[in-house]
Amino acid sequence: MPASNGIKHRRLRLEFLEQRSLLAGDLRFVTYNVHATDNSFGRGNGLPASDLGTVLQAIGNEVTNGLARPVDLVALQEVRSQATTTADAVIQLNAIYGAGIYARGSLNGSGSGADTVGFVYNTQTLDLLDEVGIGVVSSSGQPRQTLRYHMRPDGGSAATEFYLYVSHYKSSDGDEEMARRAIEAAAIRADADALGQGVNIIYAGDFNLQGSSEAAYQTLLSAGNGQAFDPINLPGAWHNNNFFRSILTQTPANNPTNQNFTGGGLDDRFDFQLMSGELTNGTGLEYRAGSYHTFGNNGSLGVNSNINDAGNAALPGLANRTTILNLLTTVSDHLPVVADYFVPAAATVQFTAATQTASEGTTSITITAQLSATTTANVAVPFTLSGTASGNGTDYTLATASPLMIAAGSLAASITINLVNDTLDEPNETIVVTMGTPTNAIAGATTVHTATIIDNDLLRVTSLTPTASGFQVNFNGVVNTTSVNLYDQNGVYGASDVTLVGATTGSIRGSLIWNATRNQATFVRTGGYQLISNSFGTLPADTYTITLSSGEAGFVGAQGDQLDGDGNGIAGDSYHASFVVAPAAANTVTLSLPDFARGFGQAVNLPADTTAGIPLTISRGAGLTSVAFTLQYDSSLLTISSVTKGIGVAADALLSTAGSTPGQLVVSLTSATQLSFINAPFTLLNLVASVPATAAYSAKQVLMLSAATVTAGATNLPVAVDNGVHVAAFFGDVDASRTYNVVDLPVLQRALTGTNSGFGAYRDLDPVIEADLSGDGEIKSDDAALIYRLLQSLPVSTIPALPTGIVTPPPTGTDPRISISRDLVARVGELIAVPIWLEATDPQPISVQAADVTLQYDSAALSLVGVRGGSLLSSVARTYGPARSGEIEIRAWSSNGATELTTGERGTLVVLEFLVASEVAGTSSLNLVPGRGTRTAIYDAQLTSLVLQPEPTWDANDETDGLLSILAAEQSLQQRNSQSRPIQGPIPLFSRQ
Repeated sequence: MPASNGIKHRRLRLEFLEQRSLLAGDLRFVTYNVHATDNSFGRGNGLPASDLGTVLQAIGNEVTNGLARPVDLVALQEVRSQATTTADAVIQLNAIYGAGIYARGSLNGSGSGADTVGFVYNTQTLDLLDEVGIGVVSSSGQPRQTLRYHMRPDGGSAATEFYLYVSHYKSSDGDEEMARRAIEAAAIRADADALGQGVNIIYAGDFNLQGSSEAAYQTLLSAGNGQAFDPINLPGAWHNNNFFRSILTQTPANNPTNQNFTGGGLDDRFDFQLMSGELTNGTGLEYRAGSYHTFGNNGSLGVNSNINDAGNAALPGLANRTTILNLLTTVSDHLPVVADYFVPAAATVQFTAATQTASEGTTSITITAQLSATTTANVAVPFTLSGTASGNGTDYTLATASPLMIAAGSLAASITINLVNDTLDEPNETIVVTMGTPTNAIAGATTVHTATIIDNDLLRVTSLTPTASGFQVNFNGVVNTTSVNLYDQNGVYGASDVTLVGATTGSIRGSLIWNATRNQATFVRTGGYQLISNSFGTLPADTYTITLSSGEAGFVGAQGDQLDGDGNGIAGDSYHASFVVAPAAANTVTLSLPDFARGFGQAVNLPADTTAGIPLTISRGAGLTSVAFTLQYDSSLLTISSVTKGIGVAADALLSTAGSTPGQLVVSLTSATQLSFINAPFTLLNLVASVPATAAYSAKQVLMLSAATVTAGATNLPVAVDNGVHVAAFFGDVDASRTYNVVDLPVLQRALTGTNSGFGAYRDLDPVIEADLSGDGEIKSDDAALIYRLLQSLPVSTIPALPTGIVTPPPTGTDPRISISRDLVARVGELIAVPIWLEATDPQPISVQAADVTLQYDSAALSLVGVRGGSLLSSVARTYGPARSGEIEIRAWSSNGATELTTGERGTLVVLEFLVASEVAGTSSLNLVPGRGTRTAIYDAQLTSLVLQPEPTWDANDETDGLLSILAAEQSLQQRNSQSRPIQGPIPLFSRQ
């Protein structure tokens, strides 16, 4: 339907094309007035000459500048309709080249009578994107609409798209006709200019122009976005002018045989292909210079000649040239105008290198993008930045904005990035430059460049802040915390890397808690309020010296750089500092939180046999009227659900809390008289808390009291805060196995005897926090006794029950084989000794120090009498607790050092003695199982769990399980199945195979 602006649109259904790489290639475009608005050829209205296809095939066969190819596009004039004229042209071409090769436009432009324009195109080389009618038809203006086709070479980019204007201007040479042509040219230019700059445009058709001075021609060639250029640049008075004989297109026959044709011989240049300058700029779609010509006319004939006169020397390479020249007089009264176009092989652009490294001290780095060849247009190379380094002046500043521009005629340009030489000790960082889609070039192979910035800073201490219970130390970068320890186990970690020593007080025990996001460590003296000594965990008045040890096994940075303790630029020296704690004022009030261990899924009640929660102790309450503080904690490790008043707090004391920010709790307690009558340390508040089920096991945090104020009436009193330490682990699980197993006791005993200073699983944690099960502030023999009770599955009131569903860490050591013999034989009513064997199967020797074993047996057939040590754990303290009928859990360890086994050697871990019940002859399974709360496991000299191959299963008949044959009383031990053998002599406790 015509729009109000005279533009008719036919919007096509667009399909997403399969992505194909556009190769450099040629295209042959033709414009041809086919004189088919009526029944000029006796084939029916609108049908062109039946030989049109033959002429178009000849155009494709003609060699021009060394190129011949089938026509890719034919602009047609004097078209009756697309359903007749262009449809028949498609049929003729497809009959030659194959079905579906050629297609047509579908829009019929409006006009006076059955007269429009159209086009056909090769679907293998071109895609039709859109078609639009241009101009308003009137008796004083355009006689018919121009049709504009938006095209793209198949697989091409946006730079190769073009617009084709197909026109049939008003004929005749009167003033009125020239004015109407000018109107049409103005409408076309207005539409073309509106497309914007940089657009490929071809103006084709029958323009009916007498010469280049005509207004319509000058309008098309006038300046503006859509300015047209004549590729042959032959202006002049073309009509009947012998000088222009080679470009004449009108009336190829002087006396045509088709009476519907115009005669007179070659006399006018009516048919054109003009184009915008973008088709000659070296990029996108390009006109092939020298290819524009009138088909069949090479200038060998004069004006008013017949195109098939004997003197015509055109088309010398065509085998059927005579036939074609004759057809040019019968197919139309115009000659076709042909021009070749091509998509140039696009220059590729890529980075000259994929990687580079530079020191952080380097002023700047450059990343160069290079073209494979120069271009006639600027090439824009967009890019983005990513990587681990931060821009905007933190680690670097981008000095070259995106897109990077490579000027026309140049081969390369560079991106400049200025580096920031900071003082942070940090990991090497990367700047990743990723190329986007270039303009006027295509991306090459190397489109990502990674620049690695090498840090040039050593690890240094940037600040030290003393606290009432220790100190905070900040570093200029990330510390490799795996190399730092305060405590040692089995000599693995060595002496403490952090010491705090008072000139009078001596060494201070404590724990180190890391805040990786702040590059900060906090040392907290172990303590809290101790009732036995009536003391708090704050530092006594003294002069204190801090030492942070440098070295490979001490403080090192993320890149392995050792601590530069004195800041002289040389790594490897320790950091030393001192501070003074002055005597506290006599009226100082102390607020204290305890140190404790509780793991995921556990409520925090201190001690465990209470339900009070976490006590906050105050040094006195008498005379005080208010206490306020902020508690900061890690909400991923602790959930505080409420706060309650302690037993000694006055009933009228008003408690308020606020905790909208995760990990921060603001508390205040006020009284009009006094908070309490107690003039000694007591529990002021209780924090009702639990450890989330998702808490990371063995992670630590500081329960930090800040912004603390205490008043006595209108007087603000000095306040000291004693921060607490929480380790998210089960109390007494000293090997961090997430359960209680046989290793816990020897590990604790080694710390008790001073063999080890702490626990390897918690080398930054004072072992007292994890293993002071009796609550007296020390690790002593009574704590070992409580562990012993745990191993016997006996309750311990100071240790909370473990949550259900615990998954213990998998073993990591070598792989011995545990088993029970399957050829055991006994008679009813007798005792039978059942050894549990361990065989070394790994090429490397193993050591055996301890074992956790769970065994199931038939309690109707066997009664457990006792357990004794085997050859591997012969001098042992051991415990076993049959928590279920027919199931025994055995904990065994050697107190005389580990036993070594080499490949093929085996020995007995323990020997179980059973009494065989009467009248139960047959077989009975002895099933080694994985264990319920504690995993069946073997531990080496370092108390590392070994990998059992195969592991015991709950199946009673796997290859680790034993089998006992029970004989009736009258049977001899010789009466056994074929897999058994008689027992001769005592049961061996060690054998070598």
